[in-house]
Amino acid sequence: MSPTTASAWSPVISPDGKSVAFVGSETGSTQDIWVVPMEGGAPQAVGIEGAIPGISLHWCGSGRTLIVSQAESIKDHRTLLFDLDTSKTTYLLNSQASFMSSCSPDGKYVVVRLVKGDKLQLFEFRTQQWSDLASHSVGTMPWSTDG
Repeated sequence: MSPTTASAWSPVISPDGKSVAFVGSETGSTQDIWVVPMEGGAPQAVGIEGAIPGISLHWCGSGRTLIVSQAESIKDHRTLLFDLDTSKTTYLLNSQASFMSSCSPDGKYVVVRLVKGDKLQLFEFRTQQWSDLASHSVGTMPWSTDG
């Protein structure tokens, strides 16, 4: 994706179509999250403290926030939100064991797939509550365009 990165994967286009975020690494370094303008230019490392990305990466809401399912270790996963404007990282409450995550187009909800049991759960930002959606094997978790 860029001559400055040795490898890049999981690209996602921002909702406004102006940026692409992706997971990548420079030669000899660890994984990081990068954002590059659609018209081109040098990718900028986002630098989410403590994050080991690579599980899932998506845009949330208006496109100024990234949602990342990070792996602390093979058994410990969490979901976080990273605000590109403030560089603030917020971990979703009780998101341990979340393997994959995706934010609704309206930015009101997050759906996660749990590490064990292929269980889907829904997180509502307004109430800060989780609810069970399904308990069967799932692959990707795309949203309808109306949320």
